[in-house]
Amino acid sequence: MIIIGHTYNGYPIDNPHFYFPSWLNYLQLGYWGGMGVGIFLFLSGYGLFCTLGNKTTIDKSYIISKIERLFKPFVIYWIVEIFVLAIFNREELTIQLLREIVSFSIHPDVENWFFKVIVVVYVITIILFRLRIKDSYRISLFFILSIAYLVIMRELGFGHWWYDNILAYPLGALVSYKYDWFSKQNTFLMIAIGFCLMFIMFNIHMNVFILHLSFMEKPSVFDPRGQAMLTLTGKI
Repeated sequence: MIIIGHTYNGYPIDNPHFYFPSWLNYLQLGYWGGMGVGIFLFLSGYGLFCTLGNKTTIDKSYIISKIERLFKPFVIYWIVEIFVLAIFNREELTIQLLREIVSFSIHPDVENWFFKVIVVVYVITIILFRLRIKDSYRISLFFILSIAYLVIMRELGFGHWWYDNILAYPLGALVSYKYDWFSKQNTFLMIAIGFCLMFIMFNIHMNVFILHLSFMEKPSVFDPRGQAMLTLTGKI
């Protein structure tokens, strides 16, 4: 979904080589990326809380193994990137490049926001499980932190993609915590409820959970592909 969304948004509608058929507009592919991120965060919250909840102790070896798995793709990327720049474009080997590595960004000119959010989310989760508190308290704390993060990032003017789907992570953790309750419910009923909620969110704002509505911007004017062009407040 993320690949499809980025591919679709990568071809501006005024591009003479734009070849996507018009009927794809009804699928709202431009929003699939955000929806895919939400699904990933939900599954991450669910999976990590399942794993940590079944562990009696979280020792240093476990934390180190998690860090290795998390940072290995990032490190490999930068090794390849520096190697390529050293051969073809040495002028790009600057202090700015070092800053991007330290700040968990991806070169060139693309801030790897998703990686930064995941790193912080995983670290907070491990810290919460190191504390001797009930799972219900852990999840409650994570919801509180997520809402605080959502408000702060929005007020600081960060792009909506930084915080739109953050509540999906503690929601996944909640489903993990209440797994026995969910497993006892009628499968088709749960699927129907899920589709209804998705339909509601689909028609309100693709990338934002219902709980985010109180923080949303004013309505926007959209182009035929569903991408915001001009807000009703007059901002460009």
